[in-house]
Formats: sequence, C-alpha cells, structure tokens
Amino acid sequence: MLTAEEMKQLQKEAAEVRKEAIKMATRAGTGHLGPALGITDVMWILYSRYLKFDPKNPSWPERDRLILSKGHSCLALYATLAKKGFFDEQLQKTYCRKLGTKLGGHPERDLPGVEANTGSLGHGFN
Repeated sequence: MLTAEEMKQLQKEAAEVRKEAIKMATRAGTGHLGPALGITDVMWILYSRYLKFDPKNPSWPERDRLILSKGHSCLALYATLAKKGFFDEQLQKTYCRKLGTKLGGHPERDLPGVEANTGSLGHGFN
C-alpha cells in the first residue's frame, strides 16, 4: 500500500510524463494525446513500483514484459521509457519528425524497452 506522500510523488512524476507526451505531440503536429494521457498514471506506477527491468540491459532475461496493445498510447510509453533511462530523453524530439526515427506513431521493438510492435487494436495479450 502506498503512503499519501508516495502517491503524491508518483502523481507529480506522472504529470511530468504527461508534459513530455504533450511536447512530443506539439513538436510533431501529430499524436494520439487522449489515449496517452489516459494511460500515463497506470504506466508510470507500473514502471515505478511493480515491473522488474534494467534500462541498461533491456534484454535482461528476468525482466517483466509490458506489451502496450493500445499502440496509440505510445507517447506515454516513450516518455516513461525515457524517464526510466532506456534511452536519452533528447530522442523524444524526433517523435514522428523524420524518416527512420525510433519514435514513430506506434511502438516498434527496435526501441529499447519495447517488447512488441503494436498499433492494431485488439491484438494484445490478456
């Protein structure tokens, strides 16, 4: 169970993730902000409290794997992964801005921390 202070801190951190998602969408002039903003709290608490991972070794065999079936929410995933150290936060500036960017409109496995290519709704695992 989280204390009130821990919850307050997680909410503050999740707000920073939201800001980064909004910045990415604004710079690119595209992005599904609604789904991203709606999943940010869940994404942040999973990565902050529950999932086992090593951002310096994203292929660590003992890691937990999160499959973002709702690929349209990738802005929240990208901002979370950057804040957790999977890649340099400066990479967020390339979201949907140039051919070959690792931060496209849907997550792909070539980005550290992404376990599966997603985007088509309803194809995730339960």
